[in-house]
Amino acid sequence: MKAIILAGGVGSRLRPMTCDCPKPMAPVLDRPVMEYAVRLLKKHGVREIAATLCYLPGQIREYFGNGSRFDVEMRYYMENEPLGTAGGVKLAQEFLDETFFVLSGDGLTDCDLSAALRFHREKKAMATIVLKEAAAPTEYGVAVVQEDGRIRSFLEKPDWSDVLSDRVNTGIYILEPEALRLVPEGVQVDFSRDLFPKLMQSGAGVYGYVMEGYWCDIGDVGSYLGANRAVLAGEADVDAGFVPGKVFVHEGAKVAPGALLEEPCYIGPGAVVEHGARIGSGSVVGAGARVGRGAVVKRSVLWPGAELEDRAQASGCVLCDGAVLEEGACAYECAVVGKNSALGRGGALAPGMRIWPGKRTEEFGRVQEDIVWGSGCGLKFRGGQVKLHSAQQALLLGEVLAQRAKGVIVTADDGENASRACKQAVIAGIGMAGEAIDMGSAALPVLREACRLLRAGAGVYCMGGRVFSLNENGARPECAELRKMEKALCAERMPEGFGPDCVAARRISGMEEVYLGGIEARFGAEEGVYRAPAAVFAPEEGLLQLTQKAFSRAGRICRAEFADGIGSLCGETGFFLGRDGTLERMGDASAAVQGDMLRMLLVWTALEAGEKLIPLSAGEPEAMRALCGEYSARIEEVHSGEGEEQAAMARVSSMLLRLHTDGIFAALSSLAALEARGMLLWDWQETLPRAAVLSQSVPVETARKGRVLRDLAERFPQAELGDGVRFRTEIGRVWVRPSSDSAQCLISCEAADMDSAQELIERCRRLICPQE
Repeated sequence: MKAIILAGGVGSRLRPMTCDCPKPMAPVLDRPVMEYAVRLLKKHGVREIAATLCYLPGQIREYFGNGSRFDVEMRYYMENEPLGTAGGVKLAQEFLDETFFVLSGDGLTDCDLSAALRFHREKKAMATIVLKEAAAPTEYGVAVVQEDGRIRSFLEKPDWSDVLSDRVNTGIYILEPEALRLVPEGVQVDFSRDLFPKLMQSGAGVYGYVMEGYWCDIGDVGSYLGANRAVLAGEADVDAGFVPGKVFVHEGAKVAPGALLEEPCYIGPGAVVEHGARIGSGSVVGAGARVGRGAVVKRSVLWPGAELEDRAQASGCVLCDGAVLEEGACAYECAVVGKNSALGRGGALAPGMRIWPGKRTEEFGRVQEDIVWGSGCGLKFRGGQVKLHSAQQALLLGEVLAQRAKGVIVTADDGENASRACKQAVIAGIGMAGEAIDMGSAALPVLREACRLLRAGAGVYCMGGRVFSLNENGARPECAELRKMEKALCAERMPEGFGPDCVAARRISGMEEVYLGGIEARFGAEEGVYRAPAAVFAPEEGLLQLTQKAFSRAGRICRAEFADGIGSLCGETGFFLGRDGTLERMGDASAAVQGDMLRMLLVWTALEAGEKLIPLSAGEPEAMRALCGEYSARIEEVHSGEGEEQAAMARVSSMLLRLHTDGIFAALSSLAALEARGMLLWDWQETLPRAAVLSQSVPVETARKGRVLRDLAERFPQAELGDGVRFRTEIGRVWVRPSSDSAQCLISCEAADMDSAQELIERCRRLICPQE
């Protein structure tokens, strides 16, 4: 027996999934759907297989090759223009010199081909059409079969008024080579519309074999998702490489403790599922895909390299290669995010809507219609970091960074293979216009310190597909500089290439020891001096290891744990570090501080160390200014952007900058300052000027930001304008400013107590978002 697989279809109804991927290559649990057809044929003794190709044929040829990987012999027939199902098979007439099977490259089935072949031979049929009972026959060709199995009539995709049977054409046929004589060469001919009716009119035996088992034509997004779930649950008895109905985690995947996996689900090789993520029943996380902290995947399929950032949610949708749901974004039933596209942070993709490849939606926007045209995804910095989707983008980023840096660029990665590969691509781009120093794998605080000590022009830190851009001080670049880099990156041009002036990266080592030596020199204790124990929680292994070493050099006992927040403390002072190595929370048995209160603690620590000039933005809490006044420290007014504030800190002192960018340094410094005063956090809070400070982010579409600020300025005529809007009410002070790198506004309220501050926050939310 021989077989031919129809693999030339465009798959228009599956777009944008098929914009860059031929329909037979659509992955079902990390295997192209056509591979299941090849494996089924081999199972039933068919070793000689041909395929008709038309749309994006190179991908199919490259994957299947000569078939030796599947223990079959593969050959290919190219349609230079669409010839229809029968017309394409006609190209292989010389090969098809005996009874042969015809299968669709985009169909998934466990049909008993051997039983169908026995039926065909018993009936001495010219053509046998494999039929399947279906609840929605209007989507397929419908056949009416006589008692002996001969097909009486055949109607392609009828209206309900014309439906006379629930038995539909599966696209699986068994044919005698003589049938192809009725197909003219080079003409578009279809099996069901043209050849089968012609065979029936000639009196040739056309029979219908009603199959049992599973069959699915992957013709739309819903059926594609259903096919993946059927293989997971074992409803389709196919060679999937694992026991169905269970949780399958490939040996090359990384699933963090605290992630919830519900059976059945599939986690592919190299995939990463982070702490607090939930993979629901019927979900597929493809090879190299990533599901961030607190993210949820429900009945969805993530193609290789797709990503859900923290707290994003995919519900019954498809994310193609390299597609991203940014932080807090949600995509719903039968929605599709195309290759290398991104649904902006906090955004929502409505059911059935589709984003074509290479696009990026606005943050906090709701997408309620397909996004087909428009500008490409480009690259956008957020929080001083940018998400890369391809090696080309990494090359271009490196070249742009080198063009703007005033000196060598120091690079490092977090130790993961993907991060190293990303870094090497960025280094290659840097070499086109500048010079790089490669530190290898190191924690981000070490790189920050290296930028300062080596007097670098800039720094680059690669963490997965994210790249942190640092300036010469190891701080976040100012907003104006980030915008200039974005403008250069969004040109989406190809890097110019490698010429004779390219510079290879220099490799250095020992920077971690330099960093730790500095910690020991500053915080090391004399023998016999008691130091309170600490607990540090962080989401990165490298950061935890560096923290333990640093606290040990400082003469402190430190318990380090991987966690999303401060856990239980046993007489310790606890610190939580963020992914970027900064201090995000601090707590002890008496109290906990974060947000504005933590910022005030860091300023107090600097004042205790003797700093006499503190950069503050115009909208900082009055309590912060009063604190500076108690220490007779001067205040330098700066813009509220994080990069601008860090630039000002760098001009004042390296200690100020490190307190706000190096969480290990900040933890040790604040702990030492509290101990020097004999205080717990609650004692420290009692010394502060009486005030309650509360901050909150409110999603606001970029196009509405200006209108929001104008409305507030008109509503409060006495408001101070500049760096946002600042005004007073009868219960407290309010500062509203637009975020520089996201579609939201930031509200900061200061009042006599926390209840009043919370009331101010709610009032402002209603003014800014009256529709809530």
